[in-house]
Amino acid sequence: MGDSPIELFVKLLMVHLNSRSALQRTVTSLVISAWPSQLSCETVASKLKSTNHKTDTNSETPKSHPGLCKRLIDCLNESVYFDEIAVGFTKLQSECRDFVATLKHYKVPLGEDIENVAGSTFYSFDQIEILGGIPMSESIQKTVKKPKVTETLLERRKTVKALWTSTTSEFAALNVM
Repeated sequence: MGDSPIELFVKLLMVHLNSRSALQRTVTSLVISAWPSQLSCETVASKLKSTNHKTDTNSETPKSHPGLCKRLIDCLNESVYFDEIAVGFTKLQSECRDFVATLKHYKVPLGEDIENVAGSTFYSFDQIEILGGIPMSESIQKTVKKPKVTETLLERRKTVKALWTSTTSEFAALNVM
């Protein structure tokens, strides 16, 4: 026998809840926001914690679905770099990799937070904020003695900071949608 109608509906919703699109997640969340009651989700969440994330499908009621409630709670607790900021975020990552390579070339100290990631392909928003921050500007000015090179590196730092500001603003807007 096939899946029950509720199981088919949950599978359909999960596709959208698992996407990296802020718009899909928001619309899906709005569609189902009234369906599982808060009490039902809290009950499921406490069961999941007490059973190491194993769901009990026997306790399913029409107002709650363990898999859906768990996914809704997971969505609230995760950090997602949404598809909607992918272009800006990719450009920001590329700029950071190039900037870090240039800083290393001129032997500018990067700090532990950045040094640990250097060579990796991903910088977090916090690490990028450090790269574009005032302390990095001061470090460049102290380390690099050629005025033209210093000026170029400071401009690149400003570019990283501007891209960071733009991308985090978009990200924040999507997170509160």
